[in-house]
Amino acid sequence: MGFSGTVVNIDLENDHLIMHGNANESPGCVLRGVLNLHLKQPTKVKSIILTLTGTIQISWTQPLAHGHEQFFRAEKTVVSHQWIFLRPQYARSHQLSSGNHSYEFECFMAGDLPESIRVAQFYFCQYQLKATIQRPHFLPKYACRRLVHVTRQQLHPAISSFPGGAMMEPVTITQRWVDQLDYRISLPSKLYHHGNVMPVTLRLQPLVPGLFVRQLTCTFKEYASCKPVNGWFGGRTRSHRKILYYVRKGQSSITALSSSDPWCIHLAIPVPETLDDIQCDTYSDSVRVRHKLKFVISIANAGGSSLVELRAVLPVVIQAKASALLPSYEQCHDGQSFPYDPALMVALLRRNEQQQQQQQQQREEEEDQRRQNSSSQQSLSTQQQQQQQQRRRRLLHHRRMSCSIDHDIQQQRGTEVPATDSSPTTTNSNSNSSNNTTTPTSERGYGRRFAFHRMSLPLPLPSFSQHHPSHHVLPAPASNDIIPTLSRLPTYEEIHCH
Repeated sequence: MGFSGTVVNIDLENDHLIMHGNANESPGCVLRGVLNLHLKQPTKVKSIILTLTGTIQISWTQPLAHGHEQFFRAEKTVVSHQWIFLRPQYARSHQLSSGNHSYEFECFMAGDLPESIRVAQFYFCQYQLKATIQRPHFLPKYACRRLVHVTRQQLHPAISSFPGGAMMEPVTITQRWVDQLDYRISLPSKLYHHGNVMPVTLRLQPLVPGLFVRQLTCTFKEYASCKPVNGWFGGRTRSHRKILYYVRKGQSSITALSSSDPWCIHLAIPVPETLDDIQCDTYSDSVRVRHKLKFVISIANAGGSSLVELRAVLPVVIQAKASALLPSYEQCHDGQSFPYDPALMVALLRRNEQQQQQQQQQREEEEDQRRQNSSSQQSLSTQQQQQQQQRRRRLLHHRRMSCSIDHDIQQQRGTEVPATDSSPTTTNSNSNSSNNTTTPTSERGYGRRFAFHRMSLPLPLPSFSQHHPSHHVLPAPASNDIIPTLSRLPTYEEIHCH
């Protein structure tokens, strides 16, 4: 669990505990682990407490008169243990430095504890670890939870030595149907673990001609039942069934039977991998869990007038996968518990430190990436602002240029324009030539430096093109003298269009 840079984890040596034998002969097991606390900065805490709780929840409905039902619910605590790593102090807090803080814990689990089983809504047994880190004043506390699964492997009288014995021998069912058909269903073993595949072989040998298989179905089911102990369930047994796998083969995938050659088919039935999907076989005073393979073979004659269904049931046992460190059968009966391996705990601690370092590196990389993305976004926004400012300047410049062009053209055509300069334009009346004009004093220097020679101008464009400033045409001069000087240089569009 992580909160504002704080990570709390519960690392276990094994979160799936296996008890060998029934409640009277099992020596029990040991739960070991480490509570890891990673602090990004110095933090004040009041207490650090770890609690192990095992509960059984039971619920059922009892019918009453006139169609009414009464709901019953009960809860029982089977185990409760607490570790106090930092005790709370009156009006004082513990100061923890930044970094990793590890607290080891160990608890003996008695052999008579019930298994972790769920039977629909009737029965539910669960073991849970909860770590609570209390902080001073009104600051939120840190909490972390971890489930522990407990299963039991029965030592049946038929088993000479675990895991060998009758459970590992092949299972075969052979039957004959009214002197017309012999069929055999076989499994290489009766014991399977989570994630395994059960190879099933069916062999049909007809004794009379004209028989064929119309349909073949195989169903993998789980049966769970609760017994009425301690006054539970109103004195009635509650049961629940669940289909784990189903396969069906019809006429398209099955050929007709021949009296000379037997017909064989192979099926691969997968076993779910997780404990939530399939439970282990259990037989106790209150709960029982079993697994079966059910087969239905539909056989008809050549004319199809008669149809017969052959049914067969093959029981299988699902158990947790055995570990290499499990005690032997003699050790279980001698009362020896699961051996403690210090090297395994050291490896667990080192692995946890490595995981925390990797998580911290990932968080730092994510922060660096976030900062780079924010800086790149800021640079892009500044570039966009600069581009927008340049566009506005260009647009303003073009507008000013168009206004100046309109002003100069109106002056050349003789249109009255309000005077913007204090020195008015004067003409030389003593001059013999009417073509000589004088420009304002503010424009003489500019006109002398940039004088244009005489050029031939085309006729004015039609009226619809004169509305745009870039299509205005200067009027042709009355004589062969030069064009009167303007207060600026003409643009490229003006010269090009003329």
